[in-house]
Formats: sequence, structure tokens, C-alpha cells
Amino acid sequence: MKKNFLMDGLRRALEDLDTEKVLQYSRQIKMIAFDPLMVINGALIPAMRNISNAFDEGSLFVPQLLVAADAFEQSIKILTAKMSGSQLKKLKNGKILIYTVEGDIHDVGKNIVNIVFQSNGFEIIDLGRNVNAHKVIDAAQAYDVDMIISFALMTTTLPRQRELIDVLEEKGIRNKYNVIIGGAAASYQWAAKIEADGYAGSISEGIVMTMNLIKEKVEAV
Repeated sequence: MKKNFLMDGLRRALEDLDTEKVLQYSRQIKMIAFDPLMVINGALIPAMRNISNAFDEGSLFVPQLLVAADAFEQSIKILTAKMSGSQLKKLKNGKILIYTVEGDIHDVGKNIVNIVFQSNGFEIIDLGRNVNAHKVIDAAQAYDVDMIISFALMTTTLPRQRELIDVLEEKGIRNKYNVIIGGAAASYQWAAKIEADGYAGSISEGIVMTMNLIKEKVEAV
């Protein structure tokens, strides 16, 4: 009963962007030795998904999103203190490389995705902006990522997303990585044309798509 009360309180506090209460509930939960994984999956991540949906719908904005992400991160640190490496690994839904294509210096959307995806249990490798395809592939191999998300904010840089897929094909490793495209210039039609694995028109859609693609990849092994 007490555990459920605390989990519900933690979820509501995060959705209300009340950092002080988030930390209070996190410390109380830590004191009663409740399974951190259950708390994260049952309270924190559902709250962040609701926050992501609110952001997509326009009822929350970037400053509130940053407050939620910071509270989430602080709660995670409290709950996972003294957890082993193998236990911490279970918190990750997958490893994703994100970047903005060569010739494009816009990265606000990418940075928002970085924040929200980390809050939903993904490990993010952020290469920044104005990154060429060969550097992306080198990093994907070095970090052994599950997925690459390519952002293009200008129509003039869209061909760079196609270039990534072409180079992956040339190297014979296209099937090793799921490739999702995003950014203001991208679209479902463009994703189909360049044979990307998907296009996400919103953050919440991107999270669901990413989880499904990574799950399919794991099950196929």
C-alpha cells in the first residue's frame, strides 16, 4: 500500500514539475529498499511519456521540459545509487546515435529529442551538428549503437540523409543499424524514398517507433 502511494506520488510530482516533491518521494522510496527498476518503469518513465505528449500537443514548452528532465535525472541518481553495472544496464532501452547532417547548423530539435529520449531510458550518443556521413558511421561502429537518428532542418541538406543510407549500403552494413530521419525538412514521403526505417513527426511517435524497432532487432538475433 505504502509503496503504491509513494510511486503514485512520485509520478504526479514529476508530471506537476515539482522537483522538490520528486526528490522527497525518491528519497522515501530509496529508504524502504523498493526495487529501483520497478519505480523507474512504473512511475518515472510513464510520467515522462505524459510530459512528452504534452510537449507534442503544445501545452508544455522547452523550459518545462528541461525542468522535468532535470528532476527525472536527479531522481534516477537517488534511486540507482549503489546499483551494480549489470543492474544499471537493465535501465537502458537501447543505444542511439543522433546528429544533425553536414551543412546544417540547427540543433534545437535534436537537443530536445536528446533530453526526452534519455528520460525514456535510451543511451544517447550525440555527435552534434554539421556532421558528415562517414563520421557518423565511424561513431556508430565505435559505440556499437542500435540506431541512428539523422536530423535535417533545411531542404538543401536533405540529400545528406540519403547519403548516410547510401554509404551504409556501400559498406555492406545497412542492415546493422535502424535509421530514423527527423527534422523540419524531413517527411514520411522522404523516408520512404530514401528507404529509411522510419520518420517521426513528433517526439512521442519517435519514442514508440524507436522502442518497436529496437525490440524487433533484438528478437531477430
